[in-house]
Amino acid sequence: MGDTKKPKPTSSFFTSVYVPTYSPAEEELVRGQAQIKTMDEIRVDVEEQVDKLTSLLSGDFLKEGKYHQPRPLSLDEGRAVIKDRQKMLKDIARIRGKLKGLESTIDKRIGSEAPNNFTWHFKKRPKLRKALKAITGKAKNFVTYEDYKLALDIKAKLELEGADEYFEETED
Repeated sequence: MGDTKKPKPTSSFFTSVYVPTYSPAEEELVRGQAQIKTMDEIRVDVEEQVDKLTSLLSGDFLKEGKYHQPRPLSLDEGRAVIKDRQKMLKDIARIRGKLKGLESTIDKRIGSEAPNNFTWHFKKRPKLRKALKAITGKAKNFVTYEDYKLALDIKAKLELEGADEYFEETED
Protein backbone atom coordinates (compact mmCIF):
# COMPACT_ATOMS: atom_id res chain seq x y z
CA MET A 1 0.00 0.00 0.00
CA GLY A 2 2.82 2.39 0.73
CA ASP A 3 4.78 2.64 -2.50
CA THR A 4 2.43 3.58 -5.33
CA LYS A 5 3.80 5.88 -7.99
CA LYS A 6 1.65 8.14 -10.07
CA PRO A 7 2.11 7.61 -13.76
CA LYS A 8 3.82 10.45 -15.62
CA PRO A 9 1.66 12.25 -18.13
CA THR A 10 3.03 11.72 -21.57
CA SER A 11 0.92 14.18 -23.53
CA SER A 12 2.71 16.61 -25.80
CA PHE A 13 0.88 19.55 -24.21
CA PHE A 14 2.24 18.77 -20.74
CA THR A 15 5.72 18.27 -22.13
CA SER A 16 5.67 21.54 -24.03
CA VAL A 17 4.46 23.50 -21.01
CA TYR A 18 6.49 22.01 -18.19
CA VAL A 19 9.61 20.66 -19.85
CA PRO A 20 11.83 23.29 -21.46
CA THR A 21 13.01 22.50 -24.96
CA TYR A 22 15.94 24.85 -24.84
CA SER A 23 19.14 24.87 -22.90
CA PRO A 24 19.85 28.06 -20.96
CA ALA A 25 23.52 27.78 -21.89
CA GLU A 26 22.60 28.03 -25.58
CA GLU A 27 20.42 31.12 -25.17
CA GLU A 28 22.07 34.53 -25.51
CA LEU A 29 20.39 36.68 -22.88
CA VAL A 30 20.70 40.44 -23.37
CA ARG A 31 20.84 42.30 -20.09
CA GLY A 32 20.81 46.05 -20.56
CA GLN A 33 23.38 46.30 -23.35
CA ALA A 34 24.67 43.80 -25.88
CA GLN A 35 28.23 45.06 -25.50
CA ILE A 36 30.30 46.29 -22.64
CA LYS A 37 31.42 49.90 -23.16
CA THR A 38 34.95 51.03 -22.66
CA MET A 39 35.81 53.97 -20.44
CA ASP A 40 36.42 56.19 -23.48
CA GLU A 41 32.96 55.41 -24.89
CA ILE A 42 31.37 56.13 -21.51
CA ARG A 43 33.30 59.41 -21.26
CA VAL A 44 32.11 60.47 -24.75
CA ASP A 45 28.47 59.65 -23.84
CA VAL A 46 28.69 61.63 -20.60
CA GLU A 47 30.23 64.63 -22.40
CA GLU A 48 27.41 64.57 -24.98
CA GLN A 49 24.80 64.55 -22.22
CA VAL A 50 26.56 67.39 -20.38
CA ASP A 51 26.63 69.43 -23.62
CA LYS A 52 22.89 68.86 -24.10
CA LEU A 53 22.12 69.94 -20.53
CA THR A 54 24.29 73.06 -20.72
CA SER A 55 22.59 74.10 -23.96
CA LEU A 56 19.19 73.64 -22.27
CA LEU A 57 20.25 75.63 -19.23
CA SER A 58 21.75 78.44 -21.30
CA GLY A 59 18.50 78.92 -23.22
CA ASP A 60 19.98 78.35 -26.69
CA PHE A 61 16.89 76.41 -27.71
CA LEU A 62 14.68 79.51 -27.23
CA LYS A 63 14.74 81.14 -30.64
CA GLU A 64 12.27 83.44 -32.33
CA GLY A 65 9.69 81.72 -34.49
CA LYS A 66 10.46 78.26 -33.18
CA TYR A 67 7.25 77.90 -31.19
CA HIS A 68 3.64 77.89 -32.29
CA GLN A 69 1.86 81.20 -31.86
CA PRO A 70 -1.82 80.73 -31.06
CA ARG A 71 -4.23 82.33 -33.50
CA PRO A 72 -6.54 85.08 -32.28
CA LEU A 73 -10.08 84.13 -31.32
CA SER A 74 -12.78 84.35 -33.92
CA LEU A 75 -15.80 86.59 -33.28
CA ASP A 76 -17.96 83.61 -32.32
CA GLU A 77 -15.29 82.28 -29.96
CA GLY A 78 -14.85 85.74 -28.41
CA ARG A 79 -18.60 86.07 -27.88
CA ALA A 80 -18.69 82.61 -26.28
CA VAL A 81 -15.85 83.56 -23.91
CA ILE A 82 -17.61 86.81 -22.94
CA LYS A 83 -20.89 84.95 -22.41
CA ASP A 84 -19.18 82.32 -20.19
CA ARG A 85 -17.43 85.07 -18.23
CA GLN A 86 -20.68 86.93 -17.63
CA LYS A 87 -22.39 83.70 -16.51
CA MET A 88 -19.51 82.98 -14.14
CA LEU A 89 -19.67 86.52 -12.68
CA LYS A 90 -23.43 86.14 -12.13
CA ASP A 91 -22.81 82.82 -10.33
CA ILE A 92 -20.15 84.46 -8.16
CA ALA A 93 -22.52 87.31 -7.25
CA ARG A 94 -25.31 84.83 -6.44
CA ILE A 95 -23.05 82.73 -4.20
CA ARG A 96 -21.69 85.82 -2.43
CA GLY A 97 -25.27 86.96 -1.79
CA LYS A 98 -26.12 83.57 -0.27
CA LEU A 99 -23.03 83.75 1.94
CA LYS A 100 -23.94 87.26 3.12
CA GLY A 101 -27.45 86.02 3.96
CA LEU A 102 -26.05 83.07 5.90
CA GLU A 103 -23.61 85.34 7.70
CA SER A 104 -26.41 87.68 8.78
CA THR A 105 -28.45 84.68 9.96
CA ILE A 106 -25.51 83.51 12.07
CA ASP A 107 -25.05 87.06 13.41
CA LYS A 108 -28.69 87.13 14.49
CA ARG A 109 -28.51 83.70 16.13
CA ILE A 110 -25.31 84.01 18.16
CA GLY A 111 -24.51 87.75 18.20
CA SER A 112 -24.54 89.84 21.36
CA GLU A 113 -28.23 90.70 20.94
CA ALA A 114 -29.29 87.08 20.48
CA PRO A 115 -30.66 85.02 23.39
CA ASN A 116 -28.01 82.32 22.80
CA ASN A 117 -25.00 84.55 22.32
CA PHE A 118 -21.48 83.22 21.94
CA THR A 119 -19.03 84.07 24.71
CA TRP A 120 -15.82 82.22 25.53
CA HIS A 121 -14.30 82.74 28.98
CA PHE A 122 -10.56 82.26 29.49
CA LYS A 123 -9.49 83.75 32.78
CA LYS A 124 -6.37 81.58 33.13
CA ARG A 125 -4.91 82.25 29.64
CA PRO A 126 -2.65 85.33 29.81
CA LYS A 127 -1.49 85.09 26.18
CA LEU A 128 -5.07 85.18 24.93
CA ARG A 129 -5.93 88.09 27.23
CA LYS A 130 -2.90 89.99 25.92
CA ALA A 131 -3.85 89.28 22.28
CA LEU A 132 -7.45 90.34 22.92
CA LYS A 133 -6.24 93.57 24.50
CA ALA A 134 -4.14 94.27 21.41
CA ILE A 135 -7.15 93.70 19.17
CA THR A 136 -9.95 95.39 21.10
CA GLY A 137 -7.99 97.83 23.23
CA LYS A 138 -9.65 96.53 26.41
CA ALA A 139 -8.47 94.00 28.97
CA LYS A 140 -11.09 91.23 29.02
CA ASN A 141 -11.34 87.67 30.29
CA PHE A 142 -13.79 86.57 27.59
CA VAL A 143 -14.34 86.76 23.85
CA THR A 144 -17.67 87.67 22.34
CA TYR A 145 -18.81 86.83 18.84
CA GLU A 146 -18.16 90.42 17.74
CA ASP A 147 -14.57 90.24 19.09
CA TYR A 148 -14.11 87.01 17.18
CA LYS A 149 -15.36 88.58 13.93
CA LEU A 150 -13.08 91.59 14.51
CA ALA A 151 -10.10 89.26 14.95
CA LEU A 152 -11.00 87.43 11.70
CA ASP A 153 -11.21 90.75 9.83
CA ILE A 154 -7.83 91.84 11.18
CA LYS A 155 -6.34 88.48 10.22
CA ALA A 156 -7.70 88.78 6.67
CA LYS A 157 -6.27 92.30 6.33
CA LEU A 158 -2.87 91.20 7.64
CA GLU A 159 -2.79 88.28 5.21
CA LEU A 160 -3.70 90.61 2.33
CA GLU A 161 -0.95 93.03 3.34
CA GLY A 162 1.51 90.16 3.58
CA ALA A 163 0.55 89.00 0.10
CA ASP A 164 0.92 92.53 -1.25
CA GLU A 165 4.36 92.87 0.32
CA TYR A 166 5.37 89.54 -1.20
CA PHE A 167 4.72 90.83 -4.71
CA GLU A 168 6.27 94.27 -4.27
CA GLU A 169 9.44 94.92 -6.19
CA THR A 170 12.41 96.12 -4.22
CA GLU A 171 14.89 98.61 -5.58
CA ASP A 172 18.42 97.32 -5.55
